[in-house]
Amino acid sequence: WDHYVVSLGHRSLTIVNRALAKEAKEFTYTDLSPGRKYTANVTTISGDLSNWTSIVGHTVPAQVMSLNVANQGTTNSLFTNWIRPKGDVDSYQVLVIHENVVIKNETVPSDTNKYHFQSLKPGGLYSVVVTTISGGISSRQVIAEGRTVPSSVSGVTVNNSGRSDYLSVSWLPAAGDVDSYMVKLSHGGRTVHVLTIAKSTSECSFNTLTPGRLYDVTITTKSGKYENQSFGQERTVPSNVQGLTVSNSARSDYLKVSWLHATGDYDNYEVIIKHNNDFIQTKTVPKDVNECVFTNLIPGRLYSVTVCTRSGKYETSERANGRTVPESVKELTLSDRSTEDLYITWSKADGDVDQYEIQLLFNDMKVFPPHHLENTVESFKFTSLTPGRLYKIVVMTISGEAQRSTFIEGLTVPSAVKNIHISPARMMNSLKVNWTPGGGDVDSYTVTILHQNHPLGVHTVSKHVYEHTFNKLEAGEQYMVVVQTKSGFLHNNSTAVGRTSKILPETIGASS
Repeated sequence: WDHYVVSLGHRSLTIVNRALAKEAKEFTYTDLSPGRKYTANVTTISGDLSNWTSIVGHTVPAQVMSLNVANQGTTNSLFTNWIRPKGDVDSYQVLVIHENVVIKNETVPSDTNKYHFQSLKPGGLYSVVVTTISGGISSRQVIAEGRTVPSSVSGVTVNNSGRSDYLSVSWLPAAGDVDSYMVKLSHGGRTVHVLTIAKSTSECSFNTLTPGRLYDVTITTKSGKYENQSFGQERTVPSNVQGLTVSNSARSDYLKVSWLHATGDYDNYEVIIKHNNDFIQTKTVPKDVNECVFTNLIPGRLYSVTVCTRSGKYETSERANGRTVPESVKELTLSDRSTEDLYITWSKADGDVDQYEIQLLFNDMKVFPPHHLENTVESFKFTSLTPGRLYKIVVMTISGEAQRSTFIEGLTVPSAVKNIHISPARMMNSLKVNWTPGGGDVDSYTVTILHQNHPLGVHTVSKHVYEHTFNKLEAGEQYMVVVQTKSGFLHNNSTAVGRTSKILPETIGASS
Protein backbone atom coordinates (compact mmCIF):
# COMPACT_ATOMS: atom_id res chain seq x y z
CA TRP A 1 0.00 0.00 0.00
CA ASP A 2 1.07 3.46 -0.56
CA HIS A 3 -0.12 5.39 2.50
CA TYR A 4 -2.91 5.91 5.02
CA VAL A 5 -5.60 8.54 5.28
CA VAL A 6 -6.99 9.20 8.79
CA SER A 7 -10.13 11.19 9.42
CA LEU A 8 -12.19 12.13 12.47
CA GLY A 9 -15.82 13.09 12.30
CA HIS A 10 -18.59 14.12 14.56
CA ARG A 11 -21.93 13.31 13.22
CA SER A 12 -21.75 14.32 9.53
CA LEU A 13 -18.93 16.78 9.96
CA THR A 14 -15.34 15.77 9.20
CA ILE A 15 -13.07 17.49 11.58
CA VAL A 16 -9.71 15.97 10.71
CA ASN A 17 -8.57 14.43 7.39
CA ARG A 18 -4.85 13.75 7.03
CA ALA A 19 -2.59 11.46 4.98
CA LEU A 20 0.03 9.45 6.83
CA ALA A 21 3.07 7.57 5.58
CA LYS A 22 2.75 3.87 5.24
CA GLU A 23 5.08 3.45 8.22
CA ALA A 24 2.65 5.20 10.57
CA LYS A 25 0.86 3.11 13.12
CA GLU A 26 -0.95 5.70 15.28
CA PHE A 27 -2.32 9.19 15.28
CA THR A 28 -3.42 11.48 18.05
CA TYR A 29 -6.34 13.78 17.63
CA THR A 30 -6.04 16.96 19.66
CA ASP A 31 -8.10 20.05 20.43
CA LEU A 32 -11.28 18.02 20.56
CA SER A 33 -14.40 18.91 22.53
CA PRO A 34 -14.71 17.24 25.95
CA GLY A 35 -17.33 14.55 26.28
CA ARG A 36 -18.00 14.33 22.59
CA LYS A 37 -18.56 11.18 20.56
CA TYR A 38 -16.29 10.97 17.54
CA THR A 39 -15.92 8.44 14.67
CA ALA A 40 -12.31 7.78 13.56
CA ASN A 41 -11.71 6.28 10.07
CA VAL A 42 -8.42 4.81 8.88
CA THR A 43 -8.27 4.28 5.05
CA THR A 44 -5.49 2.24 3.40
CA ILE A 45 -4.59 3.59 -0.06
CA SER A 46 -2.81 1.52 -2.70
CA GLY A 47 -2.84 2.97 -6.16
CA ASP A 48 -6.42 3.50 -7.10
CA LEU A 49 -7.67 1.07 -4.54
CA SER A 50 -8.61 1.71 -0.91
CA ASN A 51 -10.07 -0.01 2.11
CA TRP A 52 -11.13 1.50 5.48
CA THR A 53 -12.08 0.69 8.98
CA SER A 54 -13.66 2.88 11.66
CA ILE A 55 -13.99 3.12 15.45
CA VAL A 56 -16.09 5.27 17.75
CA GLY A 57 -14.59 7.06 20.75
CA HIS A 58 -15.60 9.59 23.44
CA THR A 59 -13.50 12.26 24.93
CA VAL A 60 -13.67 12.50 28.71
CA PRO A 61 -16.20 15.13 29.73
CA ALA A 62 -14.90 18.26 31.41
CA GLN A 63 -15.61 18.85 35.10
CA VAL A 64 -18.03 21.55 36.16
CA MET A 65 -16.64 24.93 37.11
CA SER A 66 -17.27 27.25 40.06
CA LEU A 67 -19.20 24.71 42.15
CA ASN A 68 -20.92 26.65 44.96
CA VAL A 69 -22.89 25.39 47.97
CA ALA A 70 -25.01 27.78 50.08
CA ASN A 71 -27.65 27.36 52.76
CA GLN A 72 -29.45 30.63 52.00
CA GLY A 73 -30.17 31.01 55.71
CA THR A 74 -32.04 27.73 56.07
CA THR A 75 -31.49 25.04 58.67
CA ASN A 76 -32.40 21.98 56.54
CA SER A 77 -31.52 22.85 52.95
CA LEU A 78 -28.47 23.37 50.75
CA PHE A 79 -28.49 25.05 47.39
CA THR A 80 -25.73 24.12 44.92
CA ASN A 81 -24.96 25.57 41.50
CA TRP A 82 -22.16 25.40 38.99
CA ILE A 83 -21.03 26.63 35.57
CA ARG A 84 -21.60 24.19 32.75
CA PRO A 85 -18.32 22.77 31.40
CA LYS A 86 -17.25 22.98 27.77
CA GLY A 87 -18.06 20.15 25.47
CA ASP A 88 -20.87 17.66 25.50
CA VAL A 89 -22.72 16.66 28.66
CA ASP A 90 -25.37 13.96 29.00
CA SER A 91 -26.09 14.50 32.73
CA TYR A 92 -24.61 15.28 36.09
CA GLN A 93 -24.27 13.05 39.10
CA VAL A 94 -24.75 15.04 42.34
CA LEU A 95 -23.86 13.45 45.66
CA VAL A 96 -24.35 14.79 49.18
CA ILE A 97 -22.07 13.26 51.80
CA HIS A 98 -22.30 13.74 55.59
CA GLU A 99 -19.80 12.15 57.93
CA ASN A 100 -18.51 9.95 55.07
CA VAL A 101 -21.97 8.62 54.36
CA VAL A 102 -23.71 9.34 51.06
CA ILE A 103 -27.00 10.94 51.98
CA LYS A 104 -28.31 11.67 48.51
CA ASN A 105 -27.28 10.50 45.02
CA GLU A 106 -29.08 12.34 42.30
CA THR A 107 -28.74 12.42 38.49
CA VAL A 108 -29.78 15.69 36.91
CA PRO A 109 -30.12 16.52 33.22
CA SER A 110 -27.48 18.36 31.29
CA ASP A 111 -29.54 21.51 30.94
CA THR A 112 -29.52 22.00 34.71
CA ASN A 113 -26.75 23.78 36.61
CA LYS A 114 -28.21 23.80 40.14
CA TYR A 115 -29.81 21.54 42.67
CA HIS A 116 -31.70 21.98 45.96
CA PHE A 117 -31.16 19.46 48.77
CA GLN A 118 -33.86 19.28 51.40
CA SER A 119 -34.51 17.51 54.72
CA LEU A 120 -30.92 17.89 55.84
CA LYS A 121 -29.69 18.04 59.41
CA PRO A 122 -29.45 21.53 60.96
CA GLY A 123 -25.86 22.64 61.48
CA GLY A 124 -24.54 19.69 59.51
CA LEU A 125 -21.37 19.93 57.42
CA TYR A 126 -21.97 18.37 54.01
CA SER A 127 -19.76 17.64 50.98
CA VAL A 128 -21.39 18.10 47.58
CA VAL A 129 -19.77 16.10 44.74
CA VAL A 130 -20.69 16.91 41.13
CA THR A 131 -19.53 14.63 38.30
CA THR A 132 -20.11 15.33 34.58
CA ILE A 133 -21.41 12.30 32.65
CA SER A 134 -21.14 11.97 28.85
CA GLY A 135 -21.42 8.75 26.94
CA GLY A 136 -21.16 6.79 30.12
CA ILE A 137 -17.84 8.41 30.90
CA SER A 138 -17.40 10.38 34.10
CA SER A 139 -15.39 13.51 34.50
CA ARG A 140 -13.18 14.22 37.42
CA GLN A 141 -15.21 14.96 40.54
CA VAL A 142 -15.64 18.50 41.80
CA ILE A 143 -16.18 18.77 45.54
CA ALA A 144 -17.41 21.70 47.62
CA GLU A 145 -18.48 21.86 51.25
CA GLY A 146 -21.54 23.55 52.74
CA ARG A 147 -23.14 23.71 56.12
CA THR A 148 -26.75 24.18 57.06
CA VAL A 149 -27.61 26.87 59.58
CA PRO A 150 -27.86 25.35 63.07
CA SER A 151 -31.30 25.29 64.60
CA SER A 152 -32.12 27.56 67.51
CA VAL A 153 -32.75 26.10 70.94
CA SER A 154 -36.30 25.78 72.19
CA GLY A 155 -37.96 25.87 75.57
CA VAL A 156 -35.89 28.77 76.84
CA THR A 157 -36.58 29.36 80.53
CA VAL A 158 -35.11 32.21 82.56
CA ASN A 159 -35.76 32.04 86.30
CA ASN A 160 -34.76 34.32 89.17
CA SER A 161 -35.51 31.66 91.82
CA GLY A 162 -36.87 34.41 94.02
CA ARG A 163 -33.48 36.08 94.26
CA SER A 164 -32.50 39.67 93.60
CA ASP A 165 -28.97 39.01 92.24
CA TYR A 166 -29.36 35.81 90.23
CA LEU A 167 -30.80 34.42 87.01
CA SER A 168 -30.67 30.82 85.80
CA VAL A 169 -31.11 29.95 82.12
CA SER A 170 -32.10 26.56 80.72
CA TRP A 171 -33.16 25.31 77.30
CA LEU A 172 -33.89 22.23 75.25
CA PRO A 173 -30.88 21.23 73.11
CA ALA A 174 -30.94 22.35 69.50
CA ALA A 175 -31.71 19.70 66.90
CA GLY A 176 -28.92 18.69 64.55
CA ASP A 177 -25.21 19.36 64.82
CA VAL A 178 -23.96 21.95 67.31
CA ASP A 179 -20.40 23.00 68.14
CA SER A 180 -21.26 25.04 71.24
CA TYR A 181 -23.69 27.52 72.73
CA MET A 182 -23.03 31.14 73.61
CA VAL A 183 -25.28 32.71 76.24
CA LYS A 184 -25.27 36.50 76.43
CA LEU A 185 -26.89 38.54 79.20
CA SER A 186 -27.57 42.17 78.35
CA HIS A 187 -29.47 45.16 79.66
CA GLY A 188 -30.49 48.19 77.64
CA GLY A 189 -28.41 47.03 74.68
CA ARG A 190 -25.24 46.68 76.74
CA THR A 191 -23.65 43.28 77.25
CA VAL A 192 -23.32 42.34 80.91
CA HIS A 193 -22.01 38.76 80.74
CA VAL A 194 -21.14 36.25 78.00
CA LEU A 195 -20.70 32.52 78.63
CA THR A 196 -19.58 29.82 76.20
CA ILE A 197 -21.35 26.56 76.99
CA ALA A 198 -20.42 23.06 75.79
CA LYS A 199 -22.91 21.44 73.44
CA SER A 200 -23.58 18.73 76.01
CA THR A 201 -24.88 21.31 78.51
CA SER A 202 -28.24 23.03 78.39
CA GLU A 203 -28.16 25.40 81.37
CA CYS A 204 -26.13 28.14 83.00
CA SER A 205 -26.55 30.87 85.61
CA PHE A 206 -25.52 34.46 86.29
CA ASN A 207 -24.73 35.94 89.69
CA THR A 208 -24.04 39.37 91.21
CA LEU A 209 -26.78 41.00 89.16
CA THR A 210 -28.65 44.21 89.90
CA PRO A 211 -31.88 43.81 91.89
CA GLY A 212 -35.11 44.45 90.00
CA ARG A 213 -33.37 44.81 86.63
CA LEU A 214 -34.86 43.48 83.40
CA TYR A 215 -32.28 41.44 81.49
CA ASP A 216 -32.31 40.11 77.91
CA VAL A 217 -30.94 36.62 77.36
CA THR A 218 -29.65 35.56 73.93
CA ILE A 219 -28.75 31.90 73.37
CA THR A 220 -26.69 31.45 70.20
CA THR A 221 -26.33 28.00 68.65
CA LYS A 222 -22.98 27.80 66.83
CA SER A 223 -21.99 25.36 64.12
CA GLY A 224 -18.97 26.26 62.02
CA LYS A 225 -19.28 29.86 60.97
CA TYR A 226 -23.04 29.78 61.19
CA GLU A 227 -25.24 30.51 64.18
CA ASN A 228 -28.86 30.81 65.17
CA GLN A 229 -30.43 32.55 68.14
CA SER A 230 -33.20 32.19 70.66
CA PHE A 231 -34.23 34.83 73.13
CA GLY A 232 -35.55 35.10 76.64
CA GLN A 233 -36.19 37.86 79.10
CA GLU A 234 -36.48 37.99 82.85
CA ARG A 235 -36.15 40.33 85.76
CA THR A 236 -34.36 39.86 89.05
CA VAL A 237 -36.48 40.30 92.15
CA PRO A 238 -36.28 43.88 93.48
CA SER A 239 -34.55 44.50 96.80
CA ASN A 240 -36.27 45.36 100.06
CA VAL A 241 -36.28 48.83 101.49
CA GLN A 242 -34.07 49.32 104.51
CA GLY A 243 -34.50 51.22 107.77
CA LEU A 244 -38.30 51.06 107.73
CA THR A 245 -39.77 53.14 110.56
CA VAL A 246 -43.33 53.96 111.55
CA SER A 247 -43.84 56.93 113.87
CA ASN A 248 -46.95 58.57 115.26
CA SER A 249 -45.43 62.03 115.84
CA ALA A 250 -47.30 62.07 119.17
CA ARG A 251 -50.61 62.13 117.30
CA SER A 252 -53.59 59.89 117.82
CA ASP A 253 -54.87 59.76 114.22
CA TYR A 254 -51.66 59.77 112.21
CA LEU A 255 -48.74 57.52 111.25
CA LYS A 256 -45.73 58.52 109.21
CA VAL A 257 -43.87 55.80 107.32
CA SER A 258 -40.30 56.37 106.14
CA TRP A 259 -37.55 54.16 104.74
CA LEU A 260 -34.20 54.08 102.98
CA HIS A 261 -34.48 53.56 99.24
CA ALA A 262 -34.17 50.06 97.80
CA THR A 263 -31.07 49.33 95.74
CA GLY A 264 -31.16 48.47 92.05
CA ASP A 265 -34.06 49.03 89.66
CA TYR A 266 -37.68 49.41 90.69
CA ASP A 267 -40.82 51.05 89.36
CA ASN A 268 -42.42 52.40 92.52
CA TYR A 269 -43.37 51.59 96.08
CA GLU A 270 -46.69 50.36 97.37
CA VAL A 271 -47.44 51.06 101.03
CA ILE A 272 -50.19 49.05 102.68
CA ILE A 273 -51.59 49.68 106.15
CA LYS A 274 -53.58 46.95 107.90
CA HIS A 275 -55.18 46.28 111.24
CA ASN A 276 -55.54 42.63 112.24
CA ASN A 277 -54.92 41.68 108.58
CA ASP A 278 -57.77 43.89 107.41
CA PHE A 279 -56.78 46.32 104.67
CA ILE A 280 -57.23 49.92 105.72
CA GLN A 281 -55.53 51.82 102.91
CA THR A 282 -53.02 51.37 100.10
CA LYS A 283 -50.83 54.09 98.62
CA THR A 284 -48.62 54.03 95.54
CA VAL A 285 -45.47 56.09 96.13
CA PRO A 286 -43.15 57.28 93.31
CA LYS A 287 -39.71 55.69 93.22
CA ASP A 288 -37.93 58.90 94.22
CA VAL A 289 -40.02 59.36 97.39
CA ASN A 290 -39.25 57.45 100.58
CA GLU A 291 -42.05 58.41 102.94
CA CYS A 292 -45.80 58.71 103.21
CA VAL A 293 -48.40 59.46 105.88
CA PHE A 294 -51.73 57.94 106.86
CA THR A 295 -54.36 60.06 108.59
CA ASN A 296 -57.83 59.59 110.08
CA LEU A 297 -56.64 56.55 111.99
CA ILE A 298 -58.02 55.14 115.24
CA PRO A 299 -56.35 56.36 118.46
CA GLY A 300 -54.25 53.76 120.28
CA ARG A 301 -54.56 51.21 117.49
CA LEU A 302 -51.72 48.94 116.44
CA TYR A 303 -51.25 48.97 112.66
CA SER A 304 -49.11 46.81 110.42
CA VAL A 305 -47.40 48.73 107.60
CA THR A 306 -45.93 46.92 104.60
CA VAL A 307 -43.70 48.68 102.05
CA CYS A 308 -43.50 46.76 98.78
CA THR A 309 -40.76 47.47 96.24
CA ARG A 310 -42.24 46.82 92.78
CA SER A 311 -40.37 46.05 89.59
CA GLY A 312 -42.33 44.65 86.69
CA LYS A 313 -44.45 41.76 87.94
CA TYR A 314 -42.24 41.19 90.96
CA GLU A 315 -42.26 42.76 94.38
CA THR A 316 -40.61 42.32 97.72
CA SER A 317 -41.82 43.70 100.99
CA GLU A 318 -40.65 44.88 104.36
CA ARG A 319 -43.03 45.18 107.28
CA ALA A 320 -43.09 47.15 110.52
CA ASN A 321 -45.67 47.92 113.17
CA GLY A 322 -46.76 51.31 114.41
CA ARG A 323 -49.31 52.48 116.93
CA THR A 324 -51.17 55.74 117.15
CA VAL A 325 -51.07 57.52 120.48
CA PRO A 326 -54.14 56.67 122.56
CA GLU A 327 -56.58 59.38 123.51
CA SER A 328 -56.88 60.51 127.10
CA VAL A 329 -60.00 59.69 129.06
CA LYS A 330 -62.92 62.08 128.80
CA GLU A 331 -64.78 63.94 131.53
CA LEU A 332 -62.30 63.17 134.29
CA THR A 333 -64.10 64.35 137.42
CA LEU A 334 -63.56 64.37 141.17
CA SER A 335 -66.95 63.02 142.09
CA ASP A 336 -66.64 62.73 145.86
CA ARG A 337 -64.24 63.40 148.68
CA SER A 338 -63.81 63.07 152.42
CA THR A 339 -61.01 63.66 154.86
CA GLU A 340 -59.19 60.49 153.72
CA ASP A 341 -60.81 59.54 150.42
CA LEU A 342 -60.94 60.87 146.88
CA TYR A 343 -63.29 59.33 144.32
CA ILE A 344 -62.80 59.99 140.59
CA THR A 345 -64.83 59.05 137.54
CA TRP A 346 -64.29 59.34 133.80
CA SER A 347 -65.66 58.34 130.43
CA LYS A 348 -63.81 55.81 128.29
CA ALA A 349 -61.14 57.14 125.96
CA ASP A 350 -61.87 56.99 122.23
CA GLY A 351 -60.12 54.32 120.19
CA ASP A 352 -58.20 51.30 121.43
CA VAL A 353 -57.17 51.08 125.09
CA ASP A 354 -55.34 48.22 126.80
CA GLN A 355 -55.49 49.52 130.33
CA TYR A 356 -55.51 52.58 132.55
CA GLU A 357 -52.83 53.54 135.00
CA ILE A 358 -53.85 55.72 137.93
CA GLN A 359 -51.23 57.72 139.81
CA LEU A 360 -51.58 59.88 142.91
CA LEU A 361 -48.93 62.54 143.41
CA PHE A 362 -48.15 65.06 146.10
CA ASN A 363 -45.52 67.66 145.27
CA ASP A 364 -44.78 65.60 142.10
CA MET A 365 -43.90 62.57 144.19
CA LYS A 366 -45.86 59.35 143.92
CA VAL A 367 -47.87 58.64 147.05
CA PHE A 368 -48.70 55.02 146.19
CA PRO A 369 -47.49 52.62 143.52
CA PRO A 370 -49.50 53.12 140.32
CA HIS A 371 -52.79 51.26 140.03
CA HIS A 372 -53.46 49.38 136.77
CA LEU A 373 -57.09 49.03 135.76
CA GLU A 374 -58.85 47.16 132.97
CA ASN A 375 -60.01 49.21 130.04
CA THR A 376 -63.66 48.80 131.08
CA VAL A 377 -63.21 50.55 134.43
CA GLU A 378 -64.44 54.13 134.66
CA SER A 379 -63.93 55.05 138.34
CA PHE A 380 -61.47 54.72 141.18
CA LYS A 381 -61.35 55.56 144.90
CA PHE A 382 -58.22 56.56 146.79
CA THR A 383 -58.31 55.81 150.52
CA SER A 384 -56.11 56.39 153.56
CA LEU A 385 -55.16 59.84 152.38
CA THR A 386 -54.00 62.82 154.39
CA PRO A 387 -56.79 65.24 155.33
CA GLY A 388 -56.64 68.68 153.80
CA ARG A 389 -53.99 67.75 151.29
CA LEU A 390 -54.00 68.82 147.65
CA TYR A 391 -53.19 65.87 145.40
CA LYS A 392 -52.55 65.55 141.68
CA ILE A 393 -54.43 62.63 140.14
CA VAL A 394 -53.08 61.34 136.82
CA VAL A 395 -55.12 58.97 134.64
CA MET A 396 -52.94 57.45 131.94
CA THR A 397 -54.42 55.69 128.91
CA ILE A 398 -52.10 52.87 127.81
CA SER A 399 -52.18 51.09 124.46
CA GLY A 400 -49.19 48.89 123.80
CA GLU A 401 -46.17 51.03 124.56
CA ALA A 402 -47.98 54.25 123.70
CA GLN A 403 -49.69 56.30 126.37
CA ARG A 404 -51.40 59.58 126.99
CA SER A 405 -52.36 61.12 130.30
CA THR A 406 -54.63 63.72 131.75
CA PHE A 407 -54.93 64.91 135.31
CA ILE A 408 -57.01 66.78 137.82
CA GLU A 409 -56.29 68.06 141.30
CA GLY A 410 -58.11 66.67 144.28
CA LEU A 411 -58.22 68.21 147.75
CA THR A 412 -59.23 66.06 150.72
CA VAL A 413 -61.48 67.60 153.36
CA PRO A 414 -59.37 68.92 156.23
CA SER A 415 -59.87 67.16 159.53
CA ALA A 416 -61.79 68.87 162.36
CA VAL A 417 -59.87 69.89 165.43
CA LYS A 418 -60.17 67.70 168.53
CA ASN A 419 -60.45 68.23 172.23
CA ILE A 420 -61.85 71.76 172.19
CA HIS A 421 -61.62 73.17 175.70
CA ILE A 422 -63.31 76.39 176.77
CA SER A 423 -62.53 77.97 180.12
CA PRO A 424 -63.27 81.35 181.73
CA ALA A 425 -60.31 83.62 181.65
CA ARG A 426 -59.17 85.62 184.68
CA MET A 427 -61.54 88.31 183.76
CA MET A 428 -65.22 87.55 184.33
CA ASN A 429 -66.10 88.66 180.79
CA SER A 430 -63.55 86.45 178.91
CA LEU A 431 -63.40 82.89 177.57
CA LYS A 432 -60.24 81.04 176.55
CA VAL A 433 -60.53 78.41 173.78
CA ASN A 434 -57.83 75.82 173.00
CA TRP A 435 -57.83 72.66 170.88
CA THR A 436 -55.78 69.81 169.56
CA PRO A 437 -55.09 69.68 165.76
CA GLY A 438 -57.01 66.99 163.93
CA GLY A 439 -54.07 65.93 161.71
CA GLY A 440 -53.30 66.47 158.07
CA ASP A 441 -52.67 69.65 156.18
CA VAL A 442 -54.11 72.94 157.44
CA ASP A 443 -53.84 76.44 156.06
CA SER A 444 -55.39 78.25 159.07
CA TYR A 445 -58.06 78.13 161.75
CA THR A 446 -61.07 80.39 162.06
CA VAL A 447 -62.55 80.71 165.55
CA THR A 448 -66.11 82.06 165.84
CA ILE A 449 -68.02 82.82 169.05
CA LEU A 450 -71.80 82.92 169.06
CA HIS A 451 -74.35 84.00 171.72
CA GLN A 452 -77.84 82.79 171.14
CA ASN A 453 -76.80 81.89 167.55
CA HIS A 454 -75.64 85.37 166.84
CA PRO A 455 -71.94 85.64 165.96
CA LEU A 456 -70.15 88.05 168.15
CA GLY A 457 -66.62 87.71 166.86
CA VAL A 458 -64.58 85.85 164.19
CA HIS A 459 -60.84 85.50 164.38
CA THR A 460 -58.43 83.67 162.00
CA VAL A 461 -55.27 82.28 163.50
CA SER A 462 -52.20 80.63 162.06
CA LYS A 463 -52.14 76.85 161.55
CA HIS A 464 -49.53 76.71 164.31
CA VAL A 465 -51.77 78.44 166.89
CA TYR A 466 -54.10 76.19 168.88
CA GLU A 467 -55.84 78.69 171.24
CA HIS A 468 -57.69 81.98 171.31
CA THR A 469 -59.25 84.20 174.01
CA PHE A 470 -62.47 86.14 173.57
CA ASN A 471 -62.88 89.25 175.75
CA LYS A 472 -65.67 91.72 176.53
CA LEU A 473 -68.25 89.05 177.01
CA GLU A 474 -71.18 89.07 179.41
CA ALA A 475 -70.48 87.50 182.77
CA GLY A 476 -72.35 84.33 183.55
CA GLU A 477 -73.57 83.86 179.91
CA GLN A 478 -73.29 80.71 177.83
CA TYR A 479 -71.53 80.97 174.50
CA MET A 480 -70.95 78.55 171.57
CA VAL A 481 -67.53 78.45 169.94
CA VAL A 482 -66.91 77.08 166.40
CA VAL A 483 -63.32 76.19 165.41
CA GLN A 484 -63.11 75.84 161.62
CA THR A 485 -60.13 74.06 160.04
CA LYS A 486 -59.31 75.52 156.58
CA SER A 487 -57.33 73.93 153.76
CA GLY A 488 -57.64 75.42 150.33
CA PHE A 489 -61.26 76.08 149.60
CA LEU A 490 -62.47 73.38 152.03
CA HIS A 491 -63.11 73.51 155.74
CA ASN A 492 -64.29 71.38 158.62
CA ASN A 493 -65.90 72.55 161.89
CA SER A 494 -65.83 71.55 165.53
CA THR A 495 -68.04 73.24 168.18
CA ALA A 496 -68.07 73.59 171.94
CA VAL A 497 -70.10 75.49 174.56
CA GLY A 498 -68.70 77.51 177.48
CA ARG A 499 -69.92 80.00 180.10
CA THR A 500 -68.27 83.04 181.48
CA SER A 501 -67.83 83.32 185.25
CA LYS A 502 -70.29 85.20 187.40
CA ILE A 503 -67.93 86.35 190.07
CA LEU A 504 -64.71 84.45 190.12
CA PRO A 505 -63.00 82.61 187.26
CA GLU A 506 -64.00 79.01 187.27
CA THR A 507 -63.19 76.20 184.85
CA ILE A 508 -66.13 75.06 182.79
CA GLY A 509 -66.06 71.75 180.90
CA ALA A 510 -66.46 71.90 177.13
CA SER A 511 -68.30 69.61 174.78
CA SER A 512 -67.78 69.09 171.13
